[in-house]
Amino acid sequence: MPRVQIEQEGFAIGFSDTLKSGGKPFWFEASAILYDGKSILVAHDKPMPDGRSSIGFWPGIREMMLNPPAYFTDDVFKRGIKYEELAQTPDRKWVFATTAFDRVKEGSTDWDGYNLLLCWPAGKPSKAQVLGNAQAFTTEGTSVSLRDKLSSALALEDLTFLGLVRYFKIEGLTATASQLYVGIREEGNSFQDFKSVVRILTIPYTVVGRGDKQHIELTGNFTPMATIKVDAQSDEKLPANLGLSSLKYDPSRDIFWIITSHESSTNVGSYLWTATEAELTAGKMNIVRLPNNEPLRMTHKAEDMTFLNPRTVLLINDDDRLPTKMYNSVRKPNQAAYLVLTVQ
Repeated sequence: MPRVQIEQEGFAIGFSDTLKSGGKPFWFEASAILYDGKSILVAHDKPMPDGRSSIGFWPGIREMMLNPPAYFTDDVFKRGIKYEELAQTPDRKWVFATTAFDRVKEGSTDWDGYNLLLCWPAGKPSKAQVLGNAQAFTTEGTSVSLRDKLSSALALEDLTFLGLVRYFKIEGLTATASQLYVGIREEGNSFQDFKSVVRILTIPYTVVGRGDKQHIELTGNFTPMATIKVDAQSDEKLPANLGLSSLKYDPSRDIFWIITSHESSTNVGSYLWTATEAELTAGKMNIVRLPNNEPLRMTHKAEDMTFLNPRTVLLINDDDRLPTKMYNSVRKPNQAAYLVLTVQ
């Protein structure tokens, strides 16, 4: 099993410390991160109060500590509300972004922006397309049409939902050469009546066309792949209510990395896991440990991870509005804590 060593900790800058919302400081609640081979992409799960989109990029990790990202300006990115994950194909040719899909307003389109699955050729966000509409390729609308397919697939393994999970929240997304893997953090009857979960669905996709005419199509059924009972995965005592907060496929090792986290109004924490596809299907994960064999216990809510190279992992944290610490430094509203690990 891979072991990790903590190499660096610090704060990333999300925007100017003067940015306000409703007269109060606007908090950088980082929700997704991805190194696409050239830049470090980042997303946060609140709409920007100044009209910018919630997805941008830094040229590198040094710039992440010194300056805010350059935010994407295309209207399609501004349409999304509550981005939760960024992903990339193993060949690094395509990038995906998803929102939480955690709400919709019946009889209205007001909340459709919470239901958006995007993809674009790496390095070309201006060519972003919306997945899930009736058309095979479009830059219009949202992906709200995918909600029923996601809901029905989740209900297949829990008959108490009578064929439709009314509330769920996506926080994981990753890709192999032909499949998207969607990670679910919460499911239930409503945002007030749910349980924390680690569940994974698969969606087949294909790249269609040639050259500049290429686009991605979702090509098959949404299928339940894994349901993990976290408290059964380790002999160590773990906090209650751990839910999935990130899912990443590692092509260099042919394994998946999973982050689970817990949160309350006063406390957050998270753990890192690995699993092969066969292990996930069997409901098993392996807790990631430090060189001294102790589990990596993070005192932040690790929200997403990305590989800078096969041996270096960057994690970004979403501590909500808690003034958490990194060494003796207290987090400012425009900052998000990050962690760099070396995989041994």
